Amino acid sequence: MLPLNSQKAIFSAEETAVIRFALNIFLQTDFSGLTSKQEETKAKNSAKEIIDKITANINDFKFRELCVMAGAVDNIISLIDDGETFGISKTQLDNCKFFLPSVKQKLIELVK
Repeated sequence: MLPLNSQKAIFSAEETAVIRFALNIFLQTDFSGLTSKQEETKAKNSAKEIIDKITANINDFKFRELCVMAGAVDNIISLIDDGETFGISKTQLDNCKFFLPSVKQKLIELVK
């Protein structure tokens, strides 16, 4: 039985790759001035745990982890909209643009 604060989340391989990419960008982002160092550290630790879960094919996520994923996905959408390419190929960027909206919608549904 799942703990009350866990949620099953099923993502396709492509969606999982986009989430992992968004989390890796999130880990490299400096949030100075936007939040406390303590909150930034907690969020980044959660991001690392999520990446570990994804790598281990575990799909049970705590509410906080879903929120971190949603924030990372929202962040990368904004960066792409602002013209950021992250040094990846056009094909990879196009894949991100294609899958990000569905990932964001799934995450929104999961945190409701």
